[in-house]
Amino acid sequence: MLFENREIIKNIAFDYVVTFNTRNFMHHLTFKNSLLYEFEKRLNKKLYGYKWRTKGNKIHWVHNIEHESNNTHSHSVCKINNIRHQKFKKQAFRIWHKLNFQLGNLNAQLYIDNFDKPTAVANYITKDNYADFSFV
Repeated sequence: MLFENREIIKNIAFDYVVTFNTRNFMHHLTFKNSLLYEFEKRLNKKLYGYKWRTKGNKIHWVHNIEHESNNTHSHSVCKINNIRHQKFKKQAFRIWHKLNFQLGNLNAQLYIDNFDKPTAVANYITKDNYADFSFV
C-alpha cells in the first residue's frame, strides 16, 4: 500500500504541501476529528459557500498524521479547485489558529508550501505508511 499511496501523491497535480502543527501532544483521533476534519469543513464552507457539499466543490486532501512525539502534527497535500491561492492561504491560517485557540492551544502553527517536488513530498508524507485520504 505504501508504494501505491506514493504513486497517487506523485501523479496528482496537488497545489500545496501543508504542515498542520499543534506543538502539543494530542490523541490522534482528537487531532483528526476535532482539528483536521473540522478545519476542512470550515475552510470548504468559507471558500465554496454553505452548499459546498451538495455542489460537490471542495478541497481534496491527503494527510499523514504523526502523533508519537510531543508534537502532534500532520504533513498533508491538497488540491484546491477554482479558488484564488491568496484567499485559500489567508482563510487557512485564520481557521487553523481559531480552532486551536478554542482548544486553548496558542502555539499552533501552519506551514503552506508549493507542491513542486512531487517525489520528495510523496516519500516524506508517506514515510509512516499512513495516508488518510480525506472524505469530509
